[in-house]
Amino acid sequence: MTTLPFDTSRAVCATTDPDLWYSDTPAGQQEAADICRATCPLLRACAAYALTTRQHHGVWGGMTRSDRQRARQALAA
Repeated sequence: MTTLPFDTSRAVCATTDPDLWYSDTPAGQQEAADICRATCPLLRACAAYALTTRQHHGVWGGMTRSDRQRARQALAA
């Protein structure tokens, strides 16, 4: 198990079905991202962690894998 640099006890993903955050379908991934963006108080910390550590799977900080790839490309430009 990975130790995150922030307290996840208030995270929306900590209180919902973990499979939602690792959906194999674009629709499932978008649903998770939308829930996260709308309700999670840890959105920024989670997104920063995912970008910094180059997470490849799941929805992190309201971002799907492709969202994170675009964000990294934009930061590199």
